[in-house]
Amino acid sequence: MNKIYIYLANRSKNGIKLLANITLSQVVMPTRIKDVSSLGLNSELEFKINSILEKEKMNWELFLESAASYKDLKISLKNRGYFNLPMFTNYLVVEDNSLVVNKIQSKYSLNLKNGSFLPSMIRKTKN
Repeated sequence: MNKIYIYLANRSKNGIKLLANITLSQVVMPTRIKDVSSLGLNSELEFKINSILEKEKMNWELFLESAASYKDLKISLKNRGYFNLPMFTNYLVVEDNSLVVNKIQSKYSLNLKNGSFLPSMIRKTKN
């Protein structure tokens, strides 16, 4: 199963910014994307990518490429002349995780949707 990486590539080949990835069985060669709406993404993800692209369009170009892992993507980018690549995947567009918290039990603990309990790092002060 391949992951299709959507990323911004610096025009001077000095690094990339990962935006998102999608798991598909298709193989996609490195492709420059001119219109995000042609990808057929959901509207929220498309809006986020468009807003980032609008800010960065002077020095960065939007690309789409498939790879089995991030390591394989880095090798492909290095072979095409890119340098100063991020060591780890750090996506600029992430899904909204605000729904992970089910209930704030007190200011010192949270109940999560999966049923687990998470104490906070804030400690009670002694009076």
